[in-house]
Amino acid sequence: MPTTRARILTAAKAIHKHAGADGLTMRRIAARLGVSAPAIYHHFLNRDAILEAVSDEGFDSLVARLRRPLRTRRPLQQCLDIVVGYREFALDEPHVFAVMFIARRSRARRFPDDFAARRSAAFSLLADRVAAAIAARELRDDDPNEVALTLWAHAHGLILLQRAGRFGHQLAPYRRAFNRSFDRLVAGLAAR
Repeated sequence: MPTTRARILTAAKAIHKHAGADGLTMRRIAARLGVSAPAIYHHFLNRDAILEAVSDEGFDSLVARLRRPLRTRRPLQQCLDIVVGYREFALDEPHVFAVMFIARRSRARRFPDDFAARRSAAFSLLADRVAAAIAARELRDDDPNEVALTLWAHAHGLILLQRAGRFGHQLAPYRRAFNRSFDRLVAGLAAR
């Protein structure tokens, strides 16, 4: 049987999935569980603590997704698989993505220190693949964390443009534009 904390988090995620962060309130969670709102405060300090827990689970899910394609392809293709996995996560989990990467969070990782210290499992996956691509001479010699930041920032920017409707509502043209944009970016980073 799930703990009360787990039940609260499950209810919060269900509300968040349909209503986003703005629709997530302690009262809504309490109503869904059939308890009083103050009862939730025994398990979570406040709404922000619930959103941090949603974010933590989102990062676990993202890392699991990003690890999938890393088995057989060349290092540079693995880098691209990771940014595509990031894009697809953003499309599949838009509200969770927003909490993880758009909303201000006190526990958000900061560049460069947190990333150099490998405090972000998702970023470390990308930086490791970049380092492998540099070692394989698929990318020119550079700082792996900075190149990973370039790739991540490029993906993030294209994701935010899509979220803002700049590519219309059809995902196929967006995915093609995303992939072509990365082809151009990687051509500029490739070893010569």
